[in-house]
Amino acid sequence: MTVSRLHQFSPQRTNPDDLESILVARASLLESTMDKIRSSSTTKNRYHLLFVGQRGIGKTHMVALINRRVELDKKLASKVRIAWLNEDETSSRFLHLLLRIYRSLSARYPDEFPIQDVQSVLGMAADDALAKLSKVLVQRTKNHTILLLIENLDAHFAKFSVEEQRSWRGFMQDHPIFTTVATAQGLFDGVKKHDEPFFGFFDTHHLQPLSVEQTAEMLMKIAVLQDHSALQQMLNTPKGQSRLRVIHFLAGGNPRLYVLLSELIADDTLDDVVDTFEAMVDQQLTSYYQERLRWLAPLQQDIVQVLCRFRSAVSVKQIAEELFTTNQSVSSQLKELKGFGYVAFTKVGRETRYELAEPLMRLVMQVKETGSHQPLSLLVEFLQAWFDREELERKRGSHVRESTSWRYFESAIDTYDQFLKQWPELERLDAPKKKPRTIEELNAIIDSPETSTDKKAEALSDRAWAWYETRDWHKLVSDSTLLIDLDINSDDFRKPLGVWFRQRGWVSLGEFSKAIDDIPVLSSLLGEKHVSKHSLSFFLAALTTLDSASLDVPVGLLLERVVKLGVESELGAALVELLGCEMLQKWADMIKTWNAVWQRLGANIPGLVVPLRLLDTASNYLVTERCECLLKLPLEERKLLMEVLRVPNDSF
Repeated sequence: MTVSRLHQFSPQRTNPDDLESILVARASLLESTMDKIRSSSTTKNRYHLLFVGQRGIGKTHMVALINRRVELDKKLASKVRIAWLNEDETSSRFLHLLLRIYRSLSARYPDEFPIQDVQSVLGMAADDALAKLSKVLVQRTKNHTILLLIENLDAHFAKFSVEEQRSWRGFMQDHPIFTTVATAQGLFDGVKKHDEPFFGFFDTHHLQPLSVEQTAEMLMKIAVLQDHSALQQMLNTPKGQSRLRVIHFLAGGNPRLYVLLSELIADDTLDDVVDTFEAMVDQQLTSYYQERLRWLAPLQQDIVQVLCRFRSAVSVKQIAEELFTTNQSVSSQLKELKGFGYVAFTKVGRETRYELAEPLMRLVMQVKETGSHQPLSLLVEFLQAWFDREELERKRGSHVRESTSWRYFESAIDTYDQFLKQWPELERLDAPKKKPRTIEELNAIIDSPETSTDKKAEALSDRAWAWYETRDWHKLVSDSTLLIDLDINSDDFRKPLGVWFRQRGWVSLGEFSKAIDDIPVLSSLLGEKHVSKHSLSFFLAALTTLDSASLDVPVGLLLERVVKLGVESELGAALVELLGCEMLQKWADMIKTWNAVWQRLGANIPGLVVPLRLLDTASNYLVTERCECLLKLPLEERKLLMEVLRVPNDSF
């Protein structure tokens, strides 16, 4: 069987059928775009679309599929003429752009757009050449519509003067022969400033990074396409899904990186993948990001470089400390960087944390700071996320010492323990490879006076898992309490796990007040001064295990406690966050009851008005699967709910 080749940096060179087969998250956007192109070909309407997103997000993939679908639709292809411009070329004048458009048409439709038309204007005065070529293009187009596929539109506008932009806009208004599909790395002045010629001209769609679920879908499609059965099997296991969440964090939802990483999974030899990464950095990304940094003010450049060093989102205070400046100075610059598309932010309680909007920028900085023979940490972390220590050691042994592949596995093994401290759930996932300890063995470890506190915590955690799986709720509560009371570090993940176990046991035993009493206990373990959204989320997750007839009592008790503590807004945030839980979204047979209970018992609590409105709307949407349900919400609430439910922006 011939394995399909996916060209990461030139999707237009990939087999179009393969591009179709791995498409995720953008199917509805692609369909709506095709509908607009069809409308442009049969009516006087002319649509102009702009896809905006970071490098590697899939813009060229979309353009390639649009090109393919037009070609395959014989009726549409008879009415449309495609001009797909080379993405690496830009124009500084409208005349130059028009020449490129005509040459593209001539290459594709030589009989309809003879190249002699271009040759006839060469050497003429620019104004005369523009006038003649414009007239010829309109005449040659006849009753067709030209579909202009133009990538990196922001680079064109960076070279176009305002006068050249006016010439382009004026031509398109006077001669409505074009419908446009363009791409850009981000919004730019030429389309977002009110006084610019193209303000309001494009219907703009922002291509978002893939979610964890979309990432899993894409990798599964790649695995099927390339007949990689081992990857298919792994992705269908809890272990594979957990590892995928870590990889999603490392890659930042960037599809290009996932395609590269899928090659790494499929092949034990890393050399080709490393070469591909380095070529991507050297040939495509370095100059781009260096130029983007040069656009920024000095303090903004420093902030971006600080964020490149951090994998997770950081606070204003952390950035200010790194740069020996004030929080106020950093805050004002971060606001501008967000507007420029360099940074993204996340709210954590009252604090805002910032990170790079484009993970590929971090990769560029990483490569430039790494010695020529040193492994790239992104690839090393990927290996650590996907393979356990035993597999890493086995793979290292299969390669020649000091070869590129050997160095990567060696580096992954050397820093494996450090990596697992960041992702302790991966360490637990390795446990099934070892022979499970019996209850008798765990009892002996726990009861022995020679057992260290840490080993006792590990054994109690394992025994609690056993009680949880066998639904022995009394023993689960007992072991969870022992685990919580152990003298281990308060930030040890096993203490919060113990609280969750105990809450789950109390809820299943109908001891709802005791389960609610554990909410502030969990908050304290998480280092929070007050009851927070996170600790409330644990309790809400436990309630989802109850049948509908048992909900009134715990929800009523919880609302009483929440009002007494004054944390209604935190409960509202936890309720909304729970709507994004995949389990809840599959819970259609009970979602109506869950919603009804909350609406009835929480109706008179002012702090829950908006969350309950979102819950009610989400319930209708999850049951009916009709996007129209969302339209009754104000725009800002609708956007929030669509993000939580992962509803595409173009669903309407």
